[in-house]
Amino acid sequence: TCIYFVSFMMITFFFVMNVVLASVVNTYQNDDDARKATIKKLRKENLISAFKLLDQDEEGWVDRETIMGVFRVLNEDCPEVRFIPAEEAELLFAILDTGGENRISEEEFMSFCKVMLLHFERASAYSTFIERHFPALFQSWQFQSFSRAIKSDTFEHVVDFVVVLNAVFVAIQSYPQLVGEPSTEEEHIKDGQIDTVWEGFQTAFTVIYCMEMLMKVLVLGWKR
Repeated sequence: TCIYFVSFMMITFFFVMNVVLASVVNTYQNDDDARKATIKKLRKENLISAFKLLDQDEEGWVDRETIMGVFRVLNEDCPEVRFIPAEEAELLFAILDTGGENRISEEEFMSFCKVMLLHFERASAYSTFIERHFPALFQSWQFQSFSRAIKSDTFEHVVDFVVVLNAVFVAIQSYPQLVGEPSTEEEHIKDGQIDTVWEGFQTAFTVIYCMEMLMKVLVLGWKR
């Protein structure tokens, strides 16, 4: 009877909690969808109003100079909007001008908010030290082969294996402490010398990790 009662309570509790959780999630999802729909509608209305203000002649399009003026106004009068350099403004206009007509239609202008969220970085910011200072070495087949090897899944699997192996050695070395045996710091650990097997393994793993980091920095650079 006790087992039946406990099992019944556990199943009932699990079922009720799932029903409550599903109800909460559905309510939140519906509210979130309604909020997104409201924001989308408001954004579209504001963009239409802004386009009409810019297209005072009601020609159905806004020229390049007007859009550039919008970017300048945003830079000067809207501190809450990130500063847009002239070079970046040119790129934003080119993205908006999907038709390549050097002017923005109302349909293209509807993407203005999305385009404003874009962030640009120069490709040179991601170039590596070797690529910048030793271009001949970077283009050589030896370095390219080395780069492919470092970027390969095989290299990642090897590194993963080393990490697991390191964890195993740490677990074996720390086993007495893990089972509750009193730990004492041995004198040979304080001398700063690599004179035990465990210290040798620790040093080897440290060297491997440093080499991995160095090779990835050479191939991928700091930002990657």
